[in-house]
Amino acid sequence: MKKLYPVMVISLLLIFPLSVIGNISMNEVQKALICQCSCQMALNNCECGTAAQMRSQITGMINRGFTKNQILAVFVKQYGEKVLSAPIKKGFNLTAWILPFLLPIIAGFLLIKGIRRWSKKQKDEDQSDEETLDKKDADQLKKELDQFEEGEDS
Repeated sequence: MKKLYPVMVISLLLIFPLSVIGNISMNEVQKALICQCSCQMALNNCECGTAAQMRSQITGMINRGFTKNQILAVFVKQYGEKVLSAPIKKGFNLTAWILPFLLPIIAGFLLIKGIRRWSKKQKDEDQSDEETLDKKDADQLKKELDQFEEGEDS
């Protein structure tokens, strides 16, 4: 079996050359970049002269064996992070990835907490109103009874 291992590796390399395994598509890189003309469209959708220049740069880099990350790094160095169609998932940019999922959760939590606090406050106010109402009714009833008894005595 040990003798077959090198033969298997060589045959796999002949079938799938390393250049094909590491090959990236032009469209894959274009989707990750924004054209630097005034349109601000993804590079794969823009048809302006700037897009054509950027595409020729990408083609040259792919032909020289650059990986997708290396190509993106070259463009970031040349234009800044604004050239990327999606923010880098590091540092402060990570908030752009987290906040869309985190904000609805936080808002839901605060909404539920506020509703519970409001309903408890309403419940407490209703109970205090009932006690006050009962006392008022009791006082009114006592006053009317006293007046009634005075009327019978006369």
